[in-house]
Amino acid sequence: MKRIFTLLLVIGILLAMFSGCNSSEAKTGETATAQTEQTPEVQDRTPSPEPEKTPEGIPEDPNYNYPKGKYETDADGWPLNSYSYDGPISLTDEVFTYWTVCYTPEYIPEGGMGEVDFRKKEQEITGVNLEYIVISIIQRAENFNMLLAADDLPDIMNGASAVYPGTKTEAYESGYYANILDYREYAPNYFYFIKSHKNSDKNLYDTIFLNEQLITTFVSFEDEMGFNAVPLAVRGDWLEEFGYTADDIKTISDIEDFAHILQTEKDITYPFHVISGNLDLNQVFACFDTFTALSGGGLPMYPAPSIIDGKVVFSYSNDNAKEWISQINAWLDDGIMTPDFLNMGVYPNTGDMTIYDGSCGIANGPFDSLVEMEERASDPNARWVVVRRPLLTEEQVLHLGSPNGYITYGLTEISTKCDNIPLAVSFCDWRYSPEGSFIQSYGVEGTLWEYDDNGKVVSTEWAIYNPDGADFIFLQLIYAANRFIEHGLKITSSKYMFEGGERIPADAFMYRNVACDGAYEWPAGVSLSEEEAETFNRIGIDLDTYVSENILLFATREKPMSEWDEYIRTLESIGIHEAQAAYQSAYDRYLERVAARS
Repeated sequence: MKRIFTLLLVIGILLAMFSGCNSSEAKTGETATAQTEQTPEVQDRTPSPEPEKTPEGIPEDPNYNYPKGKYETDADGWPLNSYSYDGPISLTDEVFTYWTVCYTPEYIPEGGMGEVDFRKKEQEITGVNLEYIVISIIQRAENFNMLLAADDLPDIMNGASAVYPGTKTEAYESGYYANILDYREYAPNYFYFIKSHKNSDKNLYDTIFLNEQLITTFVSFEDEMGFNAVPLAVRGDWLEEFGYTADDIKTISDIEDFAHILQTEKDITYPFHVISGNLDLNQVFACFDTFTALSGGGLPMYPAPSIIDGKVVFSYSNDNAKEWISQINAWLDDGIMTPDFLNMGVYPNTGDMTIYDGSCGIANGPFDSLVEMEERASDPNARWVVVRRPLLTEEQVLHLGSPNGYITYGLTEISTKCDNIPLAVSFCDWRYSPEGSFIQSYGVEGTLWEYDDNGKVVSTEWAIYNPDGADFIFLQLIYAANRFIEHGLKITSSKYMFEGGERIPADAFMYRNVACDGAYEWPAGVSLSEEEAETFNRIGIDLDTYVSENILLFATREKPMSEWDEYIRTLESIGIHEAQAAYQSAYDRYLERVAARS
């Protein structure tokens, strides 16, 4: 259950960081306290003479080993390769304040975060000294707002944008965040990764570049295309029993056929458990080319815009959505899913015992929960396998539901209060270098990992069978970089060194092994103007309320589908066309900006 709890925590953080980055989080009412630690003693250095200024205004100083000027670039200034730092970046005793979050402070050594072996190793290699300001996730928003009000932001901040009361651009224009693009020569690895992956991940460039001249954030990458999804899984032991394999489940019809087999051969009343009160929260059924989740339970999904033939379309406002809801009706009529689906848990950790007692054979759950789903099953032979994201036909090409990309959760900003921004930038960049990426991913040898007889990195017995009962994922957030909060280039395989974790990459490949062109996906770089946002906000709440209430009535068949056209007319009377027009203006402006790029 610990790994599942971790996933729920991550979902909350993800929503805060990516859905709520442009608005402040709710105040907790708790007293904002912070753990401030003293940096370890460092050797005194004889200061160099007053340095001369470069044309860019940055000091040339032998006490700094900056990457600037030491790597090749193309004609546009992009690095041609990753860069390995040759020794410490700094030989000075200056200290940066480092504002961060820890989920499990009970595992921080008595001497503070700076005494963690990973943190000591990072300081030893880079020569950069950090004074850690460690706060809880609950206190983060309140603490940040206090620092903001006092105009006393720390030098380096993890996830400040998640709690800043405005946009990143506004934070920069207000003089709070440094523009990393002004110091790009000090971050060769960060910009090399962007250059190398911006064509394969269409949202990467626009997530990082707020405009052509502004980057405020070091984001966290993974070295492999991410799969931040909750897949569709079926009982693999039952598949084999009836002569099937996971490869045979490709379409919705295949799922329905398997459900009928379970009803007749296993006497399971409702074998299909994927739909809940948020309908398809995890977009398993993206094959309908519409957003299939629904606002509710504190999860805002509306308007979930998509682009169809160049036009903005909000969720649950077209015939694609009608077909999707009609499909839910068909499953109810067919009897493969319970009529009480609104009260069903989204994942097995929310109390759905059907996952464990054998009365369900088709479900969805986090990748890292499948082993637990098997271990807790009443049937010792239970085995869950991931199948492909289902299609309407085997030849279908999905227009929504493309892979998530390389960007993950962590965010780091540098304050304009920082006295040495070039050094702070290079320090952040080190975590994207080959050496820095490895250490921040795995930590120090002997703690979480070691080499086996074949030279392969494997987890230590202490990490897997921790004497204090600590889960591997939580240990990794202490003894390596906290990937949910901090910046860096994470080696994907490092996350799956726990028992059963080795199956996750293969499961992820299976799930997304379908054709997808992403043609309808909403670009990450679209942003509404103040006037456009006011237009939408004036209408959006009423639209969302009406959609959420009526779609559930359609889904449960309390309202017949024959009233769909009337439902659409009501959306129009509320103002959906005006709201979509605001988004359309923002999207058209985005296209102009993309066309103007060099």
